[in-house]
Amino acid sequence: MKIVLMRTAIIFCGLLTAVHSIFAQTWTQSHQGFLPWTGVASSADGTKVVAVLTNGPVWFSTNSGYQWFIVKWTNSYYSTAVTSSEDGTVLAAATGKISSGPLFVSTNSGAIWATNNSPYEYWTAIACSSDGGEIVAVATNGAIYISKDTGNTWLPSGAPNEHWISIACSADGSQLAAVATNGPICVSTNAGATWMTNSSFSSSVVPTSQSFFPKDQSGSLNTNWQAVACSADKTKLVAVLNGGPIYISTNAGSTWTPSIAPSTNWQAVACSADGTKLIAAVKNGPIYTSIDAGATWISNNAPSLSWTGVASSADGSKLVAVVGTVGVSPIYTLQSTPAPQLNPMLGNSNFCLSWTLPSTNFVLQQSFNLVSWSDVTNAPTLNLTNLQNQVTLSPTNSSSFFRLISQ
Repeated sequence: MKIVLMRTAIIFCGLLTAVHSIFAQTWTQSHQGFLPWTGVASSADGTKVVAVLTNGPVWFSTNSGYQWFIVKWTNSYYSTAVTSSEDGTVLAAATGKISSGPLFVSTNSGAIWATNNSPYEYWTAIACSSDGGEIVAVATNGAIYISKDTGNTWLPSGAPNEHWISIACSADGSQLAAVATNGPICVSTNAGATWMTNSSFSSSVVPTSQSFFPKDQSGSLNTNWQAVACSADKTKLVAVLNGGPIYISTNAGSTWTPSIAPSTNWQAVACSADGTKLIAAVKNGPIYTSIDAGATWISNNAPSLSWTGVASSADGSKLVAVVGTVGVSPIYTLQSTPAPQLNPMLGNSNFCLSWTLPSTNFVLQQSFNLVSWSDVTNAPTLNLTNLQNQVTLSPTNSSSFFRLISQ
């Protein structure tokens, strides 16, 4: 069976403008807060967005940030960060900005929150797997805690004690990366059981509790990390420094390379599910985006503000950023036209077509003559380990053409 993949005439003809539209479109202010926002997270399709204030309620949007409403939030702790499962059902919020606080988890999009006897720490960041089953949180006083049952119980990991400030988690929860202020990058490839350097300086076996300090061109250690992000399939990592460059890893943290993005006071970073689309915000500066896994960066037309958090949909076509200024704390969104790519995988008796979960509805179609097209009736299945829609088909004795068409 011969397989030919297409993106439809409409999508194909607009491909160049589609992939660059993220820079041409305008950031839109979607909400105005009066207390500093400390964190933001998005569902995989970008429709559900959650944002937390330093001392106030949790805000939630079900239409990609177009409208916002307050979800139930009765605690008096100062929030520091928030994370979301791929469908926006499981939410987890960290507290402890002013004084130590617990970790809050909701399994119904914020309607009810529970601490479930979580430890009290000065939590700085939180992340979760795509299904929300694994949640990991870091604190500034050296603790990294992990829950493998959606926040019902928490256990400390074996990570070294550092002033942790950010953590990232792959879709399946196996790959973790944590960064510290005036400290290291630490990587775990086994859901936090052990932590390691994955340094490129030695080919020998790396100790299971060692940290990695990338160096700049002068040989000086870069240690003032601010944020880290991980692709859904755990192969790509991106980390930003306060007063330094943006570092990229394409091999799950084994080696790190500084990108050509300017060295500045980076504050936040996020990436698409496949790690090709990146967004990084400067503290009291602009927002930069990349569509080629950090090979090139463009400063688009977002205003220069005190950004504290950014989030991205799985396909990188829906972005949201929050500001942490007292009195004037807006939320901005940016949406572009998705252009999903079909990926074939042949098996012994069938073949599979996959594409990153899009932020707009797409339908898989098949044709045998490039004239008449029909919808593929096999419903796609979402693979939670990489956030890819997958359709498995049986081969035929004739050539087939496939395309994705937006509804």
